[in-house]
Amino acid sequence: MDEPNVSRAAQAAGICRQAAYDLRRDSPEFARRWDDAIAKAIDTIEANGMRRAAWGARKPVYYRGEVCGHTREHSDALVQFFLKSHKPDQYREHVHQHHEIGEAAVVVYLPSNGREESLDDADAEAGATED
Repeated sequence: MDEPNVSRAAQAAGICRQAAYDLRRDSPEFARRWDDAIAKAIDTIEANGMRRAAWGARKPVYYRGEVCGHTREHSDALVQFFLKSHKPDQYREHVHQHHEIGEAAVVVYLPSNGREESLDDADAEAGATED
């Protein structure tokens, strides 16, 4: 069994799903093996995601309802995710704001999706003014 699915694993072991959770709660060794299985599955997902980000995924091309060839589809979202995940100092999105209140200064860190900056840039390029 390659996927970490509690219901399917319990069925394969001949026990109910709740019994698997009870065993995990009551047996440190079983809990350790459970966690190892989850970690292995996550490693597999990560490796597949890295491969798809780097080399794309093979997709069929259809003509009149039949496969006539294949193409390779790449995911910019996966590339972005892995860069942010593995090199956060270079690729994470962030905004630093500085506010002064009387004599006190407050610095606020807000994660950003980049939309605010791109809207401001587009407005500046277009010469837009606020009404």
